[in-house]
Amino acid sequence: MILQNEEIVVYFESSNDGKNSSGSGCEQVAIFYDEDTYKLCYPLLEKLAKENRMIVTESIFPMEGL
Repeated sequence: MILQNEEIVVYFESSNDGKNSSGSGCEQVAIFYDEDTYKLCYPLLEKLAKENRMIVTESIFPMEGL
């Protein structure tokens, strides 16, 4: 559960699995300010990540400036 004043930062992450010659890395793709919206968008994020041979990862941070 996400508490107030926190944001979910979403990344697409790749790994060096022998199939991707570019190595591992991640790209920030979205920021959500509530968990309900994140849950609604997650299936599409997962599909997009899979199409690019990546996985979805996320981090939760306190919102800045509060």
